Amino acid sequence: LSGGEQTSSDNDKDDPIVGGSMTVKDKDGTVFVQSTDGTWTMQGEDGQTAQLGGNWPDNEFTRLVPKPGFKLAGASTSEDEFSAAFQSIDVDQIKAYAEQVKASGFTVDAEEEDQNVYGVVVYTYSAYNADGYCVEITFANGTSGITISK
Repeated sequence: LSGGEQTSSDNDKDDPIVGGSMTVKDKDGTVFVQSTDGTWTMQGEDGQTAQLGGNWPDNEFTRLVPKPGFKLAGASTSEDEFSAAFQSIDVDQIKAYAEQVKASGFTVDAEEEDQNVYGVVVYTYSAYNADGYCVEITFANGTSGITISK
């Protein structure tokens, strides 16, 4: 981050990060923010955002599905798509979440795969809702996530 500027918000003037947030704007226009909960977000001039850790984001895509009860590893949002990776969940938890997503209306052209290949557990669920949004939920040997797209 060279050539950027830094701002912070806090009541403690001696240490601007403790208890507050920090914003850094790089010379290319990319804005990095560290929130009070430790979450890092990045927003490019093109409007695409990325997030490391933190809470489930609120956007047009995430409002289409139930908020998962999993810890978020990271997420990214663009004009056409939202993707998130989850931490520390098992295949039964992702299957239960897929059932919640189905109940929220993602049932058009549904495809589901559930298999164990040479000890690798793989689960996927994909479907559209009535408005044409597509959801893909994946789990493969401990790695899991969701993608919602237009």
